[in-house]
Amino acid sequence: MTGSISKRLQKPHSKISQMRTDLAREAVAEISDELLLLLSDAFSLFLKAKKFHWHVTGPHFREYHLMLDEQAGQIFAMTDVIAERARKMGASTVRSISDISRHQRLKDNNEEGLAPVRMFEELRADNQQLTIFLRQLHEVCERHNMLPLRVSSRSGLTKPNVGHGFYQRHWSISDSCRRNTVASKPNTKEMLKNPTVTRADVVSQSANLNP
Repeated sequence: MTGSISKRLQKPHSKISQMRTDLAREAVAEISDELLLLLSDAFSLFLKAKKFHWHVTGPHFREYHLMLDEQAGQIFAMTDVIAERARKMGASTVRSISDISRHQRLKDNNEEGLAPVRMFEELRADNQQLTIFLRQLHEVCERHNMLPLRVSSRSGLTKPNVGHGFYQRHWSISDSCRRNTVASKPNTKEMLKNPTVTRADVVSQSANLNP
């Protein structure tokens, strides 16, 4: 990966833009490599959050619909900061959807009919992973004596509050997972009071609610 970044730095437009930084070529290559990966992951997670926003269903639709849209907005707020940091160093950044797909580390989700709890569990895991990726980027920046990314805590790219926005999203998603799981559990005692309901029916419904 570093080799591909180095090749891009050797292009004519990069030679001019190298005047923007006093970092060594190797430092620019390593940092821009991490920025490219983080930006691709951010776009991937943004689209996943929007997909869940568009497809969420259930009795808590309005609450989840709005929360997922807010989450997507927070993630999208990261993208411009990440891309412009790379350009300020003279490196290139993502150019297309196919470019993003080649560099993203987070997995896409093309499943249909996902229960809200499954959506939140996946977003929680992805936000945790993105936080790890952000720490890795900051470690690379600090190794080359470069200031890490800074933007409002809403998006999560702050220092010293590294990952504040990530933790905020993780908190809200985790709470939604917990509440959704509790709400989804059938009241087996009440169900068994009905003489037409068998224990097999209860087991079957529980399995359907917890795919």
